Amino acid sequence: MKRKLILSAIGLLLLAAGILFLVNKMKNSHEAASAEEIAYYKVSKHKVSNNLLIPGLVNENDKSQYYYDPSLGKEYQIHVNEGDTVKKGDLLYSYVNEELDFQMKKTNLQSRAANIDYSNILNKKIDLDKKIKEAQEEEKEVLEKEYSEIKYQLDLKLIELESLQLTKKEIEDKLANLKIYSRSAGKVLKIVQAHEVQSADQTMEGAPSIISLLEDDRYSVTGKVSELQRLSIEKGMKYTVKTKAVPDAAWEGEITDISSSPINQLENGEENSLSSYTFSGNLKSQDKLLPGFHISIELELAPIDALLIPKKSIFRTIDDKEFVLVARNGELVKEDILTGLEKGDLIEAIGNIEEGEQIVKDAKSNAAVGMKVN
Repeated sequence: MKRKLILSAIGLLLLAAGILFLVNKMKNSHEAASAEEIAYYKVSKHKVSNNLLIPGLVNENDKSQYYYDPSLGKEYQIHVNEGDTVKKGDLLYSYVNEELDFQMKKTNLQSRAANIDYSNILNKKIDLDKKIKEAQEEEKEVLEKEYSEIKYQLDLKLIELESLQLTKKEIEDKLANLKIYSRSAGKVLKIVQAHEVQSADQTMEGAPSIISLLEDDRYSVTGKVSELQRLSIEKGMKYTVKTKAVPDAAWEGEITDISSSPINQLENGEENSLSSYTFSGNLKSQDKLLPGFHISIELELAPIDALLIPKKSIFRTIDDKEFVLVARNGELVKEDILTGLEKGDLIEAIGNIEEGEQIVKDAKSNAAVGMKVN
């Protein structure tokens, strides 16, 4: 009986060993088949566009304001329209000063009257000159006295005419000051009429603006870079501008100015971790853009060499850390990576992998860490 039990136990052990052998053989056969089915990608270097994407803003260029001056008159006439393009020296508006207009009319009338008087006196003088030449000696004394009186009247009238001419010149200067000319070329953005200015002047501090003139109707853009990015940009660098307000459009331009001083080196007595620098630039076109639009500015930097791998080759852990499986020494090894620049379906891989190494091409395959490979 004891012998039978021993034989039975030996038989069971042999059966279990056989089953285990068959399972291991099938497993190894399946792993070999799976390893043969896995596709690999050879890690290689590529030239990659190393562009900077920076938030920015669309701005108007310099504007000139022409302010209301009540000392020149309450009313004024506008000589341009909103949207007009003007040249330097063009008449924009002129004040209406009825008192000066009246003084000018009065002075002109006085000048006309004085000129008539002067002409009459001058004619008398000319006639008297003839009479004196033709008169007898006994008549000349009387005529010469009359001549002296006429000459005196003529001199007085000349003084009066000169005085009126000075008065007229003074009024003309004052009237000329009523005319406001453009200080520069530009585009008329806004006009405020006299009745609006007068009502605004009662409620606003300081003189309100009558005309706003955009000296350069081209828009500019401004952006901000960190101290780590500052040395990567320079004047003349080209960029592309996009905005969510017009999602299907893009605009091109280049940097025209870069600040040399940081805008937030210190704040509340504490040093920030990174300083920022501003830059500004132009636009080749500005169709559909408006001042105040928030934009993204893509700066075109020099391309760099980077190790690229397929995006689909990246595995992710439960906590979303990225890694790849590298074929080394006959098995698949896990290597953690960081990702960077992109180029189509490829992405930069930063980590312990080298150019020429083979990695699993598709993270959805049956590949696993430690799998034996050829």
